[in-house]
Amino acid sequence: MKGICSICASSLCQICSERLALTFCPVCGRLVCYEDSVQLDNVRRVCRDCYMKGYRTARDLPSEGKYIEGALRLARRVLRLEPR
Repeated sequence: MKGICSICASSLCQICSERLALTFCPVCGRLVCYEDSVQLDNVRRVCRDCYMKGYRTARDLPSEGKYIEGALRLARRVLRLEPR
């Protein structure tokens, strides 16, 4: 519909639906682009919505297990092993 391939379409930011996602939010799990996310430390970013809800430092984030679950969920989605 947007004139892009299905792989790129599955990698679009889930906030703006215009730019390719840079990472996923470790709080809500959405794919987010650079402009719709906020850098918390050298590695992690959160979406602007979760940042506004109070997730403003790396200490505020869910446990590392949740972070790994989110990364696996993202990988499955990109590989189309998990339905949306």
